[in-house]
Order: sequence, then C-alpha cells, then structure tokens
Amino acid sequence: MENASANDQRIPQSYEEAVARLKEIISLLETDEQSLESTLVLMAEGKVLLKYCSEQLKEAENQLEKLESAI
Repeated sequence: MENASANDQRIPQSYEEAVARLKEIISLLETDEQSLESTLVLMAEGKVLLKYCSEQLKEAENQLEKLESAI
C-alpha cells in the first residue's frame, strides 16, 4: 500500500506524465487499501492533475484552431 501525502503533489512535466499519474491514482483508489486521509489527498491531487490536463487540451485546441484559420 502506498501512503499518499501532500508533499507528493507536484507539477507534471507533460500532459502524458499527468495522465500516467492520474491512472496511478485511479488504480490506488480502486484497491480500497487507502486510509480516508490518503484517499482525500489522492483525490485532491487527481483534481489538480485533471485541471492541468484540461488546460493542456484547451491550449492544444486553441493552437489547432489558429493553424486551421491560417490555411
């Protein structure tokens, strides 16, 4: 069992890294082996990562729109 703490949260280096960590968090939460405190920490980290991924996808979408409008 992995013990999650607030210190584990960090800014991902890439979208792919964030998605990989989200998958890890989901796997940990699915095991039902986390304490309530660890679950809350993992959920908070997941929320931050989800926001990061959404922002990265929105940025990519904006870039694609700019490229399409230039054609």
